[in-house]
Amino acid sequence: MANYEFSQVSGDRPGCRLSRKAQIGLGVGLLVLIALVVGIVVILLRPRSLLVWTGEPTTKHFSDIFLGRCLIYTQILRPEM
Repeated sequence: MANYEFSQVSGDRPGCRLSRKAQIGLGVGLLVLIALVVGIVVILLRPRSLLVWTGEPTTKHFSDIFLGRCLIYTQILRPEM
């Protein structure tokens, strides 16, 4: 059976082998990731109001124009009709 001894790591930085730059980079990256997730959740869960047109219509005879264009399209595709 193996003989294991447990002892504390001595020194200023016990058990940490990352440089100070790497620690700061990981910390900033984690904060950015958390902020991004919170932002996405807020955007997706906020209630949205329905958009309603409040301006005037473009023309009074829109239905006539629409039906006329449908007629022209139909005549181009099937002139026998």
